[in-house]
Formats: sequence, structure tokens, C-alpha cells
Amino acid sequence: MALYSTRYSNREELKSRIVALSMKQFTEKGIKNVTMDHVSSMLGISKRTLYEIFPDKETLLVSCIEGSELESQKYLKEVLETSKNVMEMVLHIYQMAISRLQTVNPSFLEEIPKYPKAYNLYLANREASAERAFHYFEDGVNQGLFRADVNYKIVNELIRGQFRLLLRTDIYRTYSFFDVLEAIIFTFLRGICTESGARILDEFIEERRISRKE
Repeated sequence: MALYSTRYSNREELKSRIVALSMKQFTEKGIKNVTMDHVSSMLGISKRTLYEIFPDKETLLVSCIEGSELESQKYLKEVLETSKNVMEMVLHIYQMAISRLQTVNPSFLEEIPKYPKAYNLYLANREASAERAFHYFEDGVNQGLFRADVNYKIVNELIRGQFRLLLRTDIYRTYSFFDVLEAIIFTFLRGICTESGARILDEFIEERRISRKE
């Protein structure tokens, strides 16, 4: 196909473009509403070319989830390298999570269990993320930012439940990104902070308020 040969220099570049576009479409429109025909049409490639790279929709969905996880790991690495302490790191991670929620169609999570390989990978990534979050809380205790008399496994589950609740409502569409982030911070983080942690939390919130006005 002439259009394919001029727009894509190699197969890996094409594969990356397919994954990037498909993940955006899956999360915004839901998995059911995105067909292989739709993907090939949007990229200007033949269905045959698409099926040569991804033999079926679930294989494509698995690659999309893998790509999303790689992006998350890259972001985490940057946050770990630039954050001054655990509190700052946790705040940036939650900020990223809520930002992503704004682009996710609830039907995406309702439909993904129909694709077992993709769903199992999705669940495994979530469990790994929850395990990392628990260790971040432990590190925060050691840094004197979070209280030592709190069960952080329970806190971690409560926070995960809050994000699941957000996906079932339109609250993050009704209110601004900052308002939702601030509410979650106050509800869950402030209660587990030490005085030192609370000061960092307040500084973070004040900086965001100032940046919003500018």
C-alpha cells in the first residue's frame, strides 16, 4: 500500500503508532466501540497489514496495556529521580492517576474482563502498583512524614476504592481536576501525616493554588 510505505519507515514504528492510537481510542470510546476496521482506517493502512502485526483485537489490547505500563514506569522513574521526599512523590503519582481518569470511559473497565489475557495483565499491573504504593507509605513513615500507628494496607485499599468510585461517577467531569485531587489529598493523606508531612502537603496545595491563578 503506497500510503503505508510513505508514512511508515519500518514495522516497529507502525506498531508503536497502532498501539498509541488504539489505547487512546479504547479508553475514550470503550473497547467494544473500537473495531480493527476503525483502527486501520484511522491509520490509513489496510486491514491485512494490521492483522499481520496484531492477529486479533485482544492481542492489540494486550500490547496497549503493556505500552501504558511502560509509560507509567517511565513517569515513576522521573518522579523518583526528581522528588525531594516520599510525600512529594506520592502527590505527583496521585496527580497523574487522576489526570488519566479524565480520559477513561467507564465502559473500558466494564468491558475489559471479556478479554481474559488483557484483563489478567491489567489486574497484575494494578496489584504491582498497589504493592509499590504500600512501600512508599512505609518509606514515608521512615522519613517521618507519615504516622507510624496506621495500618497502611487498609489505607492503600481505601485509596484504590476511591479511584474505583471515581470511575463509576461523573464527579471528575463535574469538578475540576484540582478540586478532585485536593479532596482526595485532604481525605486520605492529611489524616496519616505527621506535622512535617502536613507542612509539605500544605505547601504542595498552596503552590497548585497559586499556579491556577497565574
